[in-house]
Amino acid sequence: MLEVNNINVFYGKFQALQGVSLTVKKKENVALIGPNGAGKTTTLKTVSGLLKPISGSITFNNTRIDKFPPHQIAKLGIGLVPEGRQLFEKLTVYENLLMGAYLKSGSEIRDTLEFIFQLFPILKERRNQLAGTLSGGEQQMLAIARALMLKPSLLMIDEMSLGLMPKLVSQLFKIVERIRDEGVSILIVEQHVESALKMSDRGYLMEQGRIVLEGTGDEMLKSEYIRKVYLGI
Repeated sequence: MLEVNNINVFYGKFQALQGVSLTVKKKENVALIGPNGAGKTTTLKTVSGLLKPISGSITFNNTRIDKFPPHQIAKLGIGLVPEGRQLFEKLTVYENLLMGAYLKSGSEIRDTLEFIFQLFPILKERRNQLAGTLSGGEQQMLAIARALMLKPSLLMIDEMSLGLMPKLVSQLFKIVERIRDEGVSILIVEQHVESALKMSDRGYLMEQGRIVLEGTGDEMLKSEYIRKVYLGI
């Protein structure tokens, strides 16, 4: 479904990504892990068109997209849940959801809203509440739901567990698995390494702008380097 091939990305003169390659297959859950500043968020931003690689290519469902603007990439079916949620805090929950569905028609919006409210019942209760007044966990649910309103075939999630209580993090990971079970491919950037790899078919470890290790979720969890450096075992 998604093929990132040897991309190089710069911020001014600083090279943030160096020859990064990764793939996500249909109905697959892929984790991208690594320390802060490794280039994980930059990778998601580049796939979504917010940044442009100076070389390499990105292909989605056999269409090369690395020259496309973000709205065109979104229209092809790539949704992004950004780090920090980036909600419209002075709009209601319902209005935030509609913002995520700006490329969709009325009937599609109704059907997707029904699915969203089944997945996140609390958002139905809070639909007329301002997004900025939600709890941190509810805001993260809304950020995921807003991206799902696009009806993406690939959902990219950046730092879902950041700043949340462990019990809520566990709940969100279960919801992501349900989303994958609905046929949506997932590419997740996550500091909660063990949980991310346990639910993933495959994983990539990124350090200093490069992919330094890849394998199945189980293989990554058994890696001596990951166990020592990232799991503290």
